[in-house]
Formats: sequence, C-alpha cells, structure tokens
Amino acid sequence: EPLFNTALANTAALRAERMEQGFVRRCHGDLHLRNIVVIDGVPTLFDALEFDETLATIDILYDLAFLLMDLDRHGTRRAAGIVLDRYLDVSHDPRHREGVAVMPLFLATRAAVRAVVALDRPSQVPVQHILETLGLAARYLRSPSERGRLFQD
Repeated sequence: EPLFNTALANTAALRAERMEQGFVRRCHGDLHLRNIVVIDGVPTLFDALEFDETLATIDILYDLAFLLMDLDRHGTRRAAGIVLDRYLDVSHDPRHREGVAVMPLFLATRAAVRAVVALDRPSQVPVQHILETLGLAARYLRSPSERGRLFQD
C-alpha cells in the first residue's frame, strides 16, 4: 500500500493535467486479451464496460494499460512494448509521451484489479496465478527504471 500511495501522490498533478486536457473520457474500460478478437486480420474489441459510465470514464492510457499489463503477464513483454510504441506513434500527441510517466501506476492498478477479480473465482484461478499477478503489480510500482523504458528487455 505505501508504494501505491506514493505513486498516487507523485502522479496526482500529471493525472489532473491529463483530465483537464481531455484524456479522461469514455473508453472501452475492459481492454484485455480476452476482449479482443482478430476478424479478417483486424483486431476487434468487444465486451466493453457498457453498464457503468463511471467505470468506463478513465484516462485513455489507463485503458491501454490493461492490455499492456495482460500482454506482459502472458510473457509477451516485447509485444506490449510494440503496442505502446505504436500507440504513441499513431497518436501524434507529445502529451501521451509525457503521460507515460503515470503508466507504472496504471499498470500496477490493472494488475491489482486482475488479482482481486481472480480472488472472487478461487475455484477457477490457481492461487499461484493470483500471487504472480500481485507480484507484477508490485514490480511496476517498485522499478524506477521501468518508468523511463517501459517494456524494453
């Protein structure tokens, strides 16, 4: 918890600035690997958070963080880096590059949420998986080197 609280405090100004700049808006809200399918060679998103406007109104990088965390959790850290780099290139907005400073918090939060959801399904999710996901959340918060070079091996 202290790491999380520190990360919250350290990124408060940047998160508020991103909200003022319009980067907090209605998003998919549940953007992970199980909610993406490739149809005719095109990745297609489905099963968005449609039932709760508040839960789906988030920073767009927080939305992306769920996919990046999920790719990393599945051992495809390089793919997560490619997705992040491609997103930053396509956005053509330097403020997203500045926003990457809050990504460790977003990734850790998404990993923690994944672990909590898994705890609700103990018969379906092995305890080891839950512990690994919580460890991933802690790693995102602890590693200052990650902040400057997310997902690079």
